[in-house]
Amino acid sequence: MSKPNNLNIKDPIPIKYKRVCDKGLITENPDPLILELNQKIGEFHDVYCVANKQKGLAALDFSSYGKTKIRKNYGNLKLTNDVIKYCNSKNVQYLHNTKTGGMYLKSVFFLPENYEHALKLMYVLWYNHPHFDGINNSIAIGLLLDYSIDNIIFFCKRNYKKIITKKDVGKVSENLRKIKVTLDMLQKDYKILHKKTIPTL
Repeated sequence: MSKPNNLNIKDPIPIKYKRVCDKGLITENPDPLILELNQKIGEFHDVYCVANKQKGLAALDFSSYGKTKIRKNYGNLKLTNDVIKYCNSKNVQYLHNTKTGGMYLKSVFFLPENYEHALKLMYVLWYNHPHFDGINNSIAIGLLLDYSIDNIIFFCKRNYKKIITKKDVGKVSENLRKIKVTLDMLQKDYKILHKKTIPTL
């Protein structure tokens, strides 16, 4: 296991935001502090939460195209880069699908202790599996991203027009526990890289 790059980097996020973490912004009443921080650092708020062990995983597009969009759209690029440096100091790593085009979520960020979950999320995102098709795919992604069950149920109602129960979510959770994924398995159709350091923008 590689060691953190710098143990002395100060947390760059103002204290008023430290308690908030996105457990699913599809809720009807998202925390205004989450919305405010997202205006500043966008999806890197999720990566920051991973660094602080508030979430197990975060996913976004950290391809060349995705980085360009981040530079263009995020409100505070210096703060975003400071967050990246802080995440590196906490040993946040990521898996990256090098495929050009296709689905948006190409990069999965994690601490080493959650490496197996990161492999599972990359698998669920990019490969077909009979247990994770259709609505179950969205449930699995939500579970791996630590979204609350209430938000997963709300998402399925809004996007699929289907009412699911906590029992339905539990079945998907059990299937996730059963599958085993390795980095070699992910190379079948794609080139998936394991990056130990997040480059600044």
